[in-house]
Amino acid sequence: MAKVADLTEVSEPGEDVTYTYTVTNTSADEAVTIDSLEDDLLGPLAGDADCQIGTVLAAGASCDFD
Repeated sequence: MAKVADLTEVSEPGEDVTYTYTVTNTSADEAVTIDSLEDDLLGPLAGDADCQIGTVLAAGASCDFD
């Protein structure tokens, strides 16, 4: 899972930062099911309607959520 922030730096402490997560199935020929979504600092993540626990990704497919 890759994580990208909408800001590269914050101008003041406490400023909100939105992260976008991308989950990618790197298999060339097999679908995979997302079993868990967890950030090393934020803990468990809910995902969204098209990218959450239980989502099946075809080979080479990806999904994004904020």
